[in-house]
Amino acid sequence: MSEAIAADSALTRWDRERAEEPFLFYRGPRGHMEWLSYEAAAKARSAGAPALPADLGELIGTISSVRPATASWLSREIGPPPPGRRDLWISWRSTRQGEERALLEWAVASGAAILVERSACFPADLAGWARPTLVNGPADDLGRWLDRLEAENPRWHRSSWQRRRLGRLRRMLIEGPPGSSAAARLEARFRGLSPESVAIVSPFPVEALV
Repeated sequence: MSEAIAADSALTRWDRERAEEPFLFYRGPRGHMEWLSYEAAAKARSAGAPALPADLGELIGTISSVRPATASWLSREIGPPPPGRRDLWISWRSTRQGEERALLEWAVASGAAILVERSACFPADLAGWARPTLVNGPADDLGRWLDRLEAENPRWHRSSWQRRRLGRLRRMLIEGPPGSSAAARLEARFRGLSPESVAIVSPFPVEALV
């Protein structure tokens, strides 16, 4: 099966099973969040479809070249969400970037929802509001996100605050050179901030970039 056919098959499956379910969230012309269903995303790839914001159009265009082997490998590595729940991932960089493309492949294969918001650094404000189940980025970016969470952590009722902010998070993927100790340092900070969290903090798997 070719890569393009595999990608189309994944979208076709979700279009058939979850036609009206939100798939892609993005910021519209007025700054408000809008979304495309699986059905709308599939139609957006057809000839003559209305133009989309550039970032969203790039992401949808990239779907046609996902690598099924990478998507399957990452799906096994990340694992399924808890029963009755759905993953949410923030795509904050161009999908031409290696890690970003790999996670797009995972999202398409696994049925995760994608929130598209291009940013020069990890969008801490958006993460605080959207409460993604998976976050990824360079160690410095995610370190600054933890700095912000630590600064906002209230003196009282910390457990309930942490559950609101981090209760949905189940995976943090740290990007950086193989063998770096950054992931271990960030995991220690994260556990100190949210000791009740069951999220897994680990280096981004370089196998997904091959």
